[in-house]
Amino acid sequence: MPKLPTTSIHWLRQSIFMLLLLTISITEAQNLQILQGPTQVSANSTQVYTFDNGALHFASWSVIGGTVIYSTGPGKGSGTSVYTATVQWGAAGAGSVTFNSFGTPLETLNVTITGSGTGATLLSDRNY
Repeated sequence: MPKLPTTSIHWLRQSIFMLLLLTISITEAQNLQILQGPTQVSANSTQVYTFDNGALHFASWSVIGGTVIYSTGPGKGSGTSVYTATVQWGAAGAGSVTFNSFGTPLETLNVTITGSGTGATLLSDRNY
């Protein structure tokens, strides 16, 4: 059997090592939760959710069971990479918050909406 040149063996070892490091990095990155916010909320409440994973292109939020009423992203030169969304939750039930880039979901939080909430605040000009 012909012997492999030392440079080929060295290159093969480096390639295997780099592949192993890449696999570990991807596995660890998948375990990081970068979408954060409450997962148990009251009906009709307003909650803030954040996503922190660097500046992304065409970022968007998707919500089931509620509505995004305000969102921000990192501004150019702002020194931050945090996206935020303020969500107005609806009636009790199941909901979710998803952060997307290019329309592809990057991370989702399942949310449980509980109780009847406080509903709308009634204002009156009458004294009681």
